[in-house]
Amino acid sequence: MLFDDTSSAASSAKDETSLPSTERGREMLSRLAALLEQNAKNKKGMRFDLGVWASAHGDCELGLDCRTTGCALGLAALSGEFPDLVIEEEDCFFDNSHRGTMATIRYRGELEGIRAAAALFEISEVEAGWLFLEDDYLLNDLPTKGAKGERVVADRIRKFIAGTEAPRDVLEVHYLRG
Repeated sequence: MLFDDTSSAASSAKDETSLPSTERGREMLSRLAALLEQNAKNKKGMRFDLGVWASAHGDCELGLDCRTTGCALGLAALSGEFPDLVIEEEDCFFDNSHRGTMATIRYRGELEGIRAAAALFEISEVEAGWLFLEDDYLLNDLPTKGAKGERVVADRIRKFIAGTEAPRDVLEVHYLRG
């Protein structure tokens, strides 16, 4: 159990000190969850894949359309909802005939990847990795691609915000399984 609540008069609402992040961080995470759910409903939206920050194939530019593939952080950066989170693009060649664009996520021009997410959402790097990297999702046979993957990530974010699910739970379960 994540929160040991032995008080008989405990309320169902979580005390502010037991919730993850800060009020601002939780509000920003909530905005990202809503953005993921919105994109999952949009058949012409960005293709979701937790294994890719953001990429576009061919001569396409990165954008919020189906020519771009990206993860939750890629969607956040491309959306413009989080101005301090940006994408740095670089051309790359996947093989001799396929050219594309790969991206790196940065926060305020300094922090990169999961460190950028941790700073933006005011959470630990462990929490950011648990929310935004595909490893734990794959370990638990959860979808990491497409609209199903987006909804799973949005659901995990909402449970994390509510204080009902956190990476410690996952680590305890894997430890106990041996």
